[in-house]
Amino acid sequence: MKERVCVGMAIVIGLVLPAAHVPTPADQSAWMPPLNLSRNGGRSLYPQVVSDPFSDDVHVLWTDDSSGDWEIFYRRWDSTSRSWAPARDLSNSPWIDHGSAFLVDGRGHGHLVWIRRYAASFGAPADGTDILYRRWDSSSWSEEELIYHNDAYLPEGYGLALVELADKLCLFVSYGQGFTRTCREEDVWSPLEPWNYELGVSISALAADEQGHLHAVGYGENSGAGPWDHYFRDVYYTTFDGLEWSAPFNVSSTDGAAHDASLAMDDEGNVHVLWTDIGSPYSSESDKSALYERVLARGTWSANAEVTTPNPERAVQDVDVVADKDGTLHLAWTEGLLVQGQAAGLDVHYARNEGLGWSAEGRVYASAAESLNVCLAIGEEGHVYLVWQEGPSGAEEIYFVSDDPRIVDSYRIYLPLIVKGW
Repeated sequence: MKERVCVGMAIVIGLVLPAAHVPTPADQSAWMPPLNLSRNGGRSLYPQVVSDPFSDDVHVLWTDDSSGDWEIFYRRWDSTSRSWAPARDLSNSPWIDHGSAFLVDGRGHGHLVWIRRYAASFGAPADGTDILYRRWDSSSWSEEELIYHNDAYLPEGYGLALVELADKLCLFVSYGQGFTRTCREEDVWSPLEPWNYELGVSISALAADEQGHLHAVGYGENSGAGPWDHYFRDVYYTTFDGLEWSAPFNVSSTDGAAHDASLAMDDEGNVHVLWTDIGSPYSSESDKSALYERVLARGTWSANAEVTTPNPERAVQDVDVVADKDGTLHLAWTEGLLVQGQAAGLDVHYARNEGLGWSAEGRVYASAAESLNVCLAIGEEGHVYLVWQEGPSGAEEIYFVSDDPRIVDSYRIYLPLIVKGW
């Protein structure tokens, strides 16, 4: 099952810099011991984390098969009780539920969308692929709502990305190298717009500027000439002014193919696009595994720059970058070493950029297995929240760490109960 994670979730939240030195998340000592939020007998994959600036709650979602079917699981750090609520199954169906995206809007309401796929050959009454929605009102979840139904069973489902734009919630739906959009106003979703395949890209991550313009990155055709290059992707950047999309710009073609990508805007309005290249020997463009960045400032793109310390044996996999309300950028990624051409010993790393370049990288967690699909969020007081999937294939768990002392003080509290159908 292939999913795009950590998208459509980030409301811009702020960082308060201390007047005196305190340990920062780049220091190993600043992080709490890792907490296993899933801890069940199934596979727990593709985590997402979102901080609510109104309640100080922290929301974590992931895809889980411990109930016997793939479902959307959820846990919440309750800032009032200073404890983790029990894990909940928010999809609760006999079919394949996955591909979730979650966003907290400017009023403190949470919005969850996800994909459900089913087929007659699997015992369903008919074939279908649905986009579904639930709303969190700070105390309870709404009933499941259908946004869109397709009569076909789509093998990979859709890619979903949420963004709040001009006081309305918009959902971008991608499939292949095309996308469409629907927006929610007065509690009603509009019909999906016609599919846009003219740009030749998907939409995987979004940010809105102060003028209400959208900045997006997605994946499109690879520019390499090698015989296997059509199996790889390049990262493309495009903007939307409310009327039309700009011509896509191939960000990653300078130095290779793209495995994962993210973007954020700093306090000067510069767009930072970061992506990983796993350095596959089958790509004619990839010369090594690395984490790269390009910055769009005043209409001009910077050169392709390697963010992490160069190391010929380095293996980089996943990346997520988030800007807080002051424009400080927070970056998390997973990396290990190349062993016989394969990534091994993948750990979670973190760095930040306060406008003078990226800080020295710090290792958040040294894994005994593999750390993958990292996702981060920033709290109202500047605390960093990180989640990722941890463990060998077939027995993955969802891990959480933070530098928030409220959670550090109570991380031992664990409620393994899984509640279905609330």
